[in-house]
Amino acid sequence: MKALLVFALSLLWMNPAVAESGLQQQLAAIVSLSGSFEQRVLDDSGVELEVSNGRFKVLQPGYFYWAIDNPDAQLLIANGKTLVHYDAELETATERGLDEQQSSSPLAIFADGGAGLEAHYEVSVTDGGGYLLKPRVSDGSFVEVELRLNADVPGSMRVLDALGNTTQIEFSEVLLNPPLEPAEFTFVPPDGVDFYRYEQ
Repeated sequence: MKALLVFALSLLWMNPAVAESGLQQQLAAIVSLSGSFEQRVLDDSGVELEVSNGRFKVLQPGYFYWAIDNPDAQLLIANGKTLVHYDAELETATERGLDEQQSSSPLAIFADGGAGLEAHYEVSVTDGGGYLLKPRVSDGSFVEVELRLNADVPGSMRVLDALGNTTQIEFSEVLLNPPLEPAEFTFVPPDGVDFYRYEQ
């Protein structure tokens, strides 16, 4: 996965309920998003493990598209009902139904307009003016998410996983509410790709 919103000093002492409400208002204004990202993964000692970049799109309710262009082309695409993971190098794609766990993942935060925020996260405001989200019920995949906004669009996201690794995402060229259609979130397997569908 650049910037979401910088708050005045007075906002740093908001209680969690106010912080949650403020973030919900910001997310509710997002009907759609598109842009680019750079993603860095660091281990628990701060050593950089990998760097990737790509493009993303979001459309409410429940549509998102996350394409890593390099170093290895991969795609995550959801249409509110199913989630497809496509690995271009391995020429494989898998499709699964979206469950509660997947709908509360960091990537889905922008896709539901903040509707699932209260149910899935405890929200507070960081000293730097960002939002810190901690899962109410941990599934073991991640511990916390820090989200920063810039001019009402995503600026950066930091995800700390259960192994102590940190994924730092910087967003750029972000467009707020561009015209997107649900059909843009449909995956058509290229010729020769093994496509697996898993029933839940």
